[in-house]
Amino acid sequence: ASVISTHGSSPTGRVDFPMAYFNGSTSVVRRQHTQTVANRLAAVLDALPSDDLLSALQSPTGRRGYGVRVLWNAYIAAFVLNTPSISAALRRIEDDSRLAEVVGGTPSKYAISRFIGKLKNHVDAMERCMASLTILLRESLPDLGETVSLDSTDIKSWSQKTDPDGAWSAKQGNDGHKRWWHGFKCHVSCDAKYELPLDAFVTTASISDSGQVHSSMKRLSDKGFAPRFVLADAGYDAAENYRVIVDDFHAIPIIKLNPRGKRTDRFNIPHRPTAYVAEHLRGLELRHNPGIARDSAEWIELYSRRSTVERAFSRLK
Repeated sequence: ASVISTHGSSPTGRVDFPMAYFNGSTSVVRRQHTQTVANRLAAVLDALPSDDLLSALQSPTGRRGYGVRVLWNAYIAAFVLNTPSISAALRRIEDDSRLAEVVGGTPSKYAISRFIGKLKNHVDAMERCMASLTILLRESLPDLGETVSLDSTDIKSWSQKTDPDGAWSAKQGNDGHKRWWHGFKCHVSCDAKYELPLDAFVTTASISDSGQVHSSMKRLSDKGFAPRFVLADAGYDAAENYRVIVDDFHAIPIIKLNPRGKRTDRFNIPHRPTAYVAEHLRGLELRHNPGIARDSAEWIELYSRRSTVERAFSRLK
């Protein structure tokens, strides 16, 4: 095979190509990549059922400039382009005429900032938009939501002063030391097959993950999902969670045992209401016999899918 040389004279057995050839090839590849990204953005914007949301955001009065649809397109582009910030996405759109054409213009960061402020006042409309999108997905993926993975991720605030609604929380790192942070938690229910988030809600950082199982399952049920398996890590290993998943939502809990959870078997029965005792004993029974033997190949294979929610976090953040 001939050795390709991009500079100097061409000795025997070598084929010379001018550097302009490679520069031109790079430009072609870059244009093709841009075209692909622009097409993907256009497809995402077309798929989003956002008409009702944008109607709610539309104001009869206000500053002249880009309409809410252009601002919405630019906002969504920041996620499709996977840029580190909204400002970085706006710079990318401004530098790329194809992206600007798909978005419908090149709005300023100040316009986007005002638009995001408006979005905060229409959370219900945004949730309805996402619910409509979920319904569309279920039409294409009938088994969507059959196996669900639960977890939360931290949303750090800039400071305690700028986010007074946040709270402090601690998380133990791999080195065994606790790491303190201030802000919020986003609790996500993710499909364990398609790695698609099905539902999400935010609490302060001090709220325990384990205590949000009922809320997560109820929100999934309200959206029409009836999971068969619910996967969670050892942080969710509590008797009440097993009872809720099995008795209230008729699913099978696939939850890793927490060594510290052994002490949940001990509680002072005389000082507990009778109803609590019955529910707790029922939860302990399901904890030890969740419906699938923990050492079985089926249980191990199901639990291995729990990490899908972690990968979803990586893409979202």
